[in-house]
Amino acid sequence: MTRIQAAESGFAKANAFFVMAWVVTAIILITALVDYRALRREAARTDERVAVYSQLEDIAAAVSTDLRTAIYLMPGYAGEAKGIETIRQARSEALARVEWIAANYGALMPDLAAEDRQAIQPVLTYMKSMLLLNDALEGVSVFIEGEPSLLLAEHEAGTYLTAASVEGLRMEDAVRYLWLASLDLQSWTAVLKRHQEALEAGRPREDMAAEFAGAVEVAQSDAGRARREAAEKAWTAWVKSGQGAVDGAQGNVDSAVARAERRRRAALTLAQTGVFLDQALVRKAELDLLQGGETTSVKIPVISTALQLRDAIMFAPWILAFCSISIMIYTRRGMHYAPEEKGELVVGNIPSFYAVYGVNKGFGIAVAMLLLALPAALLPACLWFLQPVLAQNYDAASVIFYSGVAVSLLTALLTFAQIPSVLRGIDLEVLMRLAPE
Repeated sequence: MTRIQAAESGFAKANAFFVMAWVVTAIILITALVDYRALRREAARTDERVAVYSQLEDIAAAVSTDLRTAIYLMPGYAGEAKGIETIRQARSEALARVEWIAANYGALMPDLAAEDRQAIQPVLTYMKSMLLLNDALEGVSVFIEGEPSLLLAEHEAGTYLTAASVEGLRMEDAVRYLWLASLDLQSWTAVLKRHQEALEAGRPREDMAAEFAGAVEVAQSDAGRARREAAEKAWTAWVKSGQGAVDGAQGNVDSAVARAERRRRAALTLAQTGVFLDQALVRKAELDLLQGGETTSVKIPVISTALQLRDAIMFAPWILAFCSISIMIYTRRGMHYAPEEKGELVVGNIPSFYAVYGVNKGFGIAVAMLLLALPAALLPACLWFLQPVLAQNYDAASVIFYSGVAVSLLTALLTFAQIPSVLRGIDLEVLMRLAPE
């Protein structure tokens, strides 16, 4: 081997390690970017579900406890399923009787005193509004000031579903039954039935005004209003959870995923809040592993075995440091065997990071320095965002990573010391320019 060949061999190997440094950096960053883009939306979606179902689980627990207590305290308790059906039937019966009495008592009691009429009508209005969840329906019911309200509730027959247990109720039904449980419906039904039958028989009762006034005392008590306020709070949270369902970080409310999630929340049962929260937490744990690079494999040069992305990131700076040291060694070898003076023979393949020097000297030097140092600088800069689990935890893996970054930056800076001698060789025309002036 001639000295020229030895010099070219040294520069070729220095260039090979320079290319390897960039290949390692590119593989790591591209893999991390792909993971980041794939997981960003899923992570945002999962975080939103954890937040929503955590809130709904607490609310569902409170609603379940309160509603079960109300059912247990009902006269003739015969189980949760029977208690739920009793509330549903009592609501339907009370609403029908209220509407009948409101429509007919004036005509059937023409001699009713004005003060009694003024006592009865507000009670009928209150009863109907409360049976319709104080959700003011135009031409149907009146909004009662100072009372909670379940806005946008369905009131048609058949929309109130039952279940074998309180936990099996849909959130929508459980909240409505909790509201109705605050009204003392069995007492209302008894009073309404008694006076409807008397009116139908043509024998109105003289105690009608007094009985109606006393019938709503329990519903208007602080305890009754507190139960309806709890129902309103749960209703609002449930409605907002469906309206706020989005698909990931971009906030796409029209995607198939977002629509499916809204449908799931619309049919959500009390028991499912905990089930869906557990599913979201499991998924979040899986995503934490994915975001930590512990499930993605990557194969990088020098190391033939596929590594977890986390491990590859951890050792990548040390590979870059090895490449920088190798560049220094082989550049020194190339300069050692290169001719010292201009002659007929010239070294024809200097490292590619000197390519721009042939176009512009100052810019060429800056580009050479940038290309040598950039791989070691890109890793920590980009991975801070792409792999925060590794870059910001400061555990053993982070210590190894940042130590490697420091060493790789130092060795990259040391390669700058060889730049003047290589450029001098180019100027003396003992080394061939990669780009003509």
